[in-house]
Amino acid sequence: MSQVNADRINVGMGVKVPSLTQSQINSRSTQPGDIVYNSTEESMQIYNGLEGQWEFIGEGAALYEFTSAKFTPGGKTGSQGPSLAQVRSGISGNADWKNDTNFLNVNSGIIEWTVPADGNYTIQVKGAQGGRSNCYGPAGGKGAELSGSFPLTAGQKLKMAIGQRGGDNCYDCGAGGGTFVCDVANQPLIIAAGGGAGSASGYPYGGNGYHGRHDIQNGSLGYSSRPGGSNGGGGNGYGNAGGGGGLTGNGSGSWYGFSFTNGAQGRGNQAAGGFGGGGGGGGTNGAGGGGGYSGGGATQWSFWGAGGGSYNGGNNANGQTGVQSNDGEITITFQG
Repeated sequence: MSQVNADRINVGMGVKVPSLTQSQINSRSTQPGDIVYNSTEESMQIYNGLEGQWEFIGEGAALYEFTSAKFTPGGKTGSQGPSLAQVRSGISGNADWKNDTNFLNVNSGIIEWTVPADGNYTIQVKGAQGGRSNCYGPAGGKGAELSGSFPLTAGQKLKMAIGQRGGDNCYDCGAGGGTFVCDVANQPLIIAAGGGAGSASGYPYGGNGYHGRHDIQNGSLGYSSRPGGSNGGGGNGYGNAGGGGGLTGNGSGSWYGFSFTNGAQGRGNQAAGGFGGGGGGGGTNGAGGGGGYSGGGATQWSFWGAGGGSYNGGNNANGQTGVQSNDGEITITFQG
């Protein structure tokens, strides 16, 4: 390969850069600062070594038409995340871009979405609800809701996990999963906590801490000496009952929820925690803690599991505690 090193090059007629298809760009070796013409997208791109991704440059047209989209699990339930087909089916509206894997893809339930144009975007996230104690009636805590405004760049990729509702049981239940939006380096933009699991008697240890909290980053306290996680960590378990997973830390207990960086799966063989890090429970083993930025703590028999904590790195930040029933969701709106 020929290489010219110079402080400045004066060119009279223009510079010829490689013209490559998207698949050729994906397969080539890269160095920070590489520039190519993407013939598939008809745009110039530069490789951002800090972010580890190609970014579009110039004032060309948007990658695809986009106004707003709501992302849901598309009918998927339980501790495992949705497939690409399910995510596509769960996106509202006539969105042709969802059929192009350059713009939307899924890896083990984690969604990768490509930003269509430079500008500000409102992102609203809702965590999932914990499971219901069918023989006794109490439903699990509800998920938190948060929103914020974020400046994003065309071609930037976001990684997202949508919380799924915790599993039901006759007695103690599984917790709801948190809903996560992060960049490709797993740095959080906004995260909504999942609710703690329902239990037979529904005793609320620690007040309303069984709901997913929008106003704290740490997970809520489960039963005595079973606190939630902090600084992105997982919640404490109680025997088999699992603490919720956080951004970077798994919960503890036999049926702990996995962190976002470890796949965001729920866990449990009786009443599983929902995808998004929900901790599992079941029988008289105790109730699981909700997933979130930091996971909620698990509880002993007959006490609600604790909700997770949330994170909001956006401008014009808003939120509510304990408002979302059933599965979580993500809504992204282009502001311009």
